[in-house]
Amino acid sequence: MALHPLLNYCSLKHWQPRHLDASGEHPLSAEQVSNEAKSALDASRPDLCLGLIKIAQALDLHSVEQLELKAAALSLLQRQGQDREPDPEAIEAGDSEQGLLDALLNACASRNWSPQFLSSDLAARPRDELETQLLKEAQATRSNGAVELSLSLMDLALQHDCPSLWILHNKALALSSLKRFDLAHTLWDELIQHDDLPNFVAVAESAYRASEQREQSIKSTPLLQALIGRIQQHHLQPQVLPSAGELSDDADLQTLILQEAETQRNQDQAQLSLDLINLALDYGCDSLWLLHNKALALHNLGQLEAAIAIWNGLLHHKIEVFTSNVQSALSIAEQELVLERAQQIEESGDLEIAIETLADALLNDPNQAVIETTLKAMLRKRRHGGQVPTETSPMEDHLDELDLNHVFLMQAEQRLAAADSIMSD
Repeated sequence: MALHPLLNYCSLKHWQPRHLDASGEHPLSAEQVSNEAKSALDASRPDLCLGLIKIAQALDLHSVEQLELKAAALSLLQRQGQDREPDPEAIEAGDSEQGLLDALLNACASRNWSPQFLSSDLAARPRDELETQLLKEAQATRSNGAVELSLSLMDLALQHDCPSLWILHNKALALSSLKRFDLAHTLWDELIQHDDLPNFVAVAESAYRASEQREQSIKSTPLLQALIGRIQQHHLQPQVLPSAGELSDDADLQTLILQEAETQRNQDQAQLSLDLINLALDYGCDSLWLLHNKALALHNLGQLEAAIAIWNGLLHHKIEVFTSNVQSALSIAEQELVLERAQQIEESGDLEIAIETLADALLNDPNQAVIETTLKAMLRKRRHGGQVPTETSPMEDHLDELDLNHVFLMQAEQRLAAADSIMSD
């Protein structure tokens, strides 16, 4: 278990743990380690304090409080002088200060940056003071456009066993400034999980949200310009979309695109609506509603098969309101496609096949009033030798129903025969 190295270390140091759970019944936490390290420091055991903190860092149980305890332990060791033989852990920690500082100063020199907060005398001071000045330097470099240097300083600190959460936060800030949003957001996503540090999490979360808005703004500008350009190519003006400079930080561009596409489609601009949605998809927008609206535009343009293919794909997403909208639109399009094909068959001179096509569709779903009406008209036309009668009567209506029932019966018998044939094979 992860707790064993800490218990073993306490045993080697002849220390009876006061906060670490020797039974292993409770999960290990950074708070337990911090409390144990503080007890060691209170007992004038800075060597033990430093050892516990180093092991905790290796186990990924570090915290901001441990950095403060580490600095206090190093300070106490300096005051104790020769009164007690220093622990090898402390010697290693002290040596690492100079190595880190040298690396930081060399990085600044290589980029012709004159340090504003880092100086050679920090090597003799506690680690927490060096970290504080380093964070100030990182902010100064970032604010003055030396963002790559700021990132390098944070990476050097992490490489020299300086796992402060604030170092990681400032690394994320530098990555975001360099528009490396994926890496920055991954870091922040981990940092905001530290529920035991609400003040730190509040700062990290605020920066995270601001970075997300900046990423959206950066990505939105070229897309917005392309959308407006396409609308103007049609000699029209945007009905919903703002100009690139007027897009607010909290605006949802995908929602605005959907509203613009719907407005244009409702104003008989289905091709423009389709163009706008395709642009959005090409730029990486991924809303399912965009695909639904693409199908609606294709439907309006008479491209029924393409629209139906999209809607069939969207049915795999079981989202209550969305799926209901998709299913409704799909049913209408499928009905129109059947009617279109039947009418084409009829126009080609094969009235009987057209009747069978409609009858088959109606047998699959009897609740299709338009198909039923069209089928009855074709049946009446067949009764009159291929001519469309100009007058109607109750008798004709009655004959329509009889013919409809007969066609249904014939279709059902054909299906049963086909099923029997499959079973016998």
